[in-house]
Amino acid sequence: MFVYLIKRRHGEIKIGIASDVKKRLSSLATGSLDELAILYSMRVGQAARHIEDGFKALMRFYHVRGEWYECDDDTIAMLALRAAAHGDMIAASIVKAVIAWRTDGGALSFNVEQHDYIERRIPEWASRIRSIRERQGKPLLRVNIYPETWNNARLEAKRRKRPPVS
Repeated sequence: MFVYLIKRRHGEIKIGIASDVKKRLSSLATGSLDELAILYSMRVGQAARHIEDGFKALMRFYHVRGEWYECDDDTIAMLALRAAAHGDMIAASIVKAVIAWRTDGGALSFNVEQHDYIERRIPEWASRIRSIRERQGKPLLRVNIYPETWNNARLEAKRRKRPPVS
């Protein structure tokens, strides 16, 4: 069995389980007006349902309907899937930090362990962090990423008035 993430052209991401992901994509595309693409798939065997449930728990803030999630950043979905599949607690803590920032506002902060993880595994985020470090002129133990240098997702979430994630 595989756990997969399929993305609509407009940003919604679906998580699911299938023995043949390409066949599943084809069946979803038949009933959809949107262009669909496989964002990621992972062979997981019997753990598929457990991994899917872990992803859903981490991503509940982004839930739209059924197994569809409105997530403007593919990296968040990938981190949530990695956390669920591998018990990656650092990835899970980064997902939770981003969700908390998007619901509460203010600055997004990472501790050193999270920051090192981002530097090694998420290069597109690492470049944002480096530019903030350069502006501040010093290495930081706690890295703050402010909304104006990140994206407008927090403001969009507030506009939709989604409930805070605990």
